[in-house]
Amino acid sequence: MRLFVTATNVRTGRGRIFRNADLTPDVLLASACLPTMFKAVEIDGEAYWTAATPATRPWRRWCANARRKTRF
Repeated sequence: MRLFVTATNVRTGRGRIFRNADLTPDVLLASACLPTMFKAVEIDGEAYWTAATPATRPWRRWCANARRKTRF
């Protein structure tokens, strides 16, 4: 059986597809890691979190945009 799991690289904002041979508990945790609720999971020296967020671009840029749009 083939299994594919996706997580987003926090630094680059690019998704990575993990296949059967790459699957570890950390990969599964990263794929479910919500950025605002949990610390990113480190895989191969890079931080990852769920790909199911609007984090298709680097997190710092997303935060900067959110701050500009927020009115206090």
